[in-house]
Amino acid sequence: DHRDLHSFPTRRSSDLTEEYQIRRDGDGAWKKCKYLGTLLDTENDIRRRKGIANEAMKKIRDISKDRKLDIDIKIRAFNAYASSIFLYNSETWTVNKGTSKAIDSYHRRMMRNAINVRWPQKISSEDLYEKTKQRPWSETIKTRRMRMFGHIMRLPEETPIRTALTEYERPMRMSRGARKFTWQQNIKEDLASIGLNRDAANQATQDRKRWRWLINSKSSGWSTSVLKDEIVCWWSALFTQSFDWKLCEHKCFKSGKVCPNHSLRFYSISSWIEWNGSNP
Repeated sequence: DHRDLHSFPTRRSSDLTEEYQIRRDGDGAWKKCKYLGTLLDTENDIRRRKGIANEAMKKIRDISKDRKLDIDIKIRAFNAYASSIFLYNSETWTVNKGTSKAIDSYHRRMMRNAINVRWPQKISSEDLYEKTKQRPWSETIKTRRMRMFGHIMRLPEETPIRTALTEYERPMRMSRGARKFTWQQNIKEDLASIGLNRDAANQATQDRKRWRWLINSKSSGWSTSVLKDEIVCWWSALFTQSFDWKLCEHKCFKSGKVCPNHSLRFYSISSWIEWNGSNP
């Protein structure tokens, strides 16, 4: 029978309430705090995710060892059981170069197990990525982190997360010792890899479709070692009103001028003016 839900008010138990203080000279008790299934400390959460992913791999052991199954099927099972578990909330992690290399190494080992490549069989890392049609987890985490940054920057400035970011950027006197690597520094490096500073990124994130196209095109293999005038032209094309943003199924522009998946060529300023008909 249906009952009035208002007659059963939700009560919060004081025993389940956890309070932590995150300070430079603190005791580190907050590292054991779990919020929405994720430990607040990156290293502890990665270690925990590895354990859960290893247990999940045991469930697809028969699929991995089946020689009749195609590799694509094995990788689909691997992504469903292991990748989804390990990469859960990975966009919130703070990862440096060493951590990224460790994550990619663990990813390759897991994929070798998924397609049943065992000693004395050998396969190089490049061939492994090509054969499985996968990309390193560090790149996936970077793309997710950029998407999350876009969501955050589109929030109103009075929201807590925007207030926290503004406070982080406020100039202050630094204490002694090396500054810890933070999620904000991750974002700064991510933006630098696509040729953006923070001000330009704040403007780019306001358009959801353009920001999604930007991070997806960069993650699909666009070259970052391009000439300065080509970057200016490409950046101008990103914000011109006459630009055709409708993408085909291969993420190509319908006009056929540029394709992130099929071409690494950028147009110079002169060729862009000739194509567009006006100076952007």
